Amino acid sequence: MNNSSKAQVIEKQTQEVLFECEVSEIEKAYKYASDMEAIDLEVEVRAPGLPQTLIDQLGMDEAQSHKYRQSLKEEIESHEDDSCCYKNK
Repeated sequence: MNNSSKAQVIEKQTQEVLFECEVSEIEKAYKYASDMEAIDLEVEVRAPGLPQTLIDQLGMDEAQSHKYRQSLKEEIESHEDDSCCYKNK
């Protein structure tokens, strides 16, 4: 699995990766982040979203990944005009 499939704890100022684990163990990342915040270090937890996780799990290559992301974008856009939840900004 590549780094985009992992949960990471990032130091905000330097953007240094302080901790990394599998997404399935994300609780470890949050615990580590909490420990770092307890010593006044500003950190954030980054984890891939569902689309990236699916891409990684299916082993999609760049072309397949691009096609999948484009289909997601088109699907979302197709609901923008007639959705009661979509607000045109």
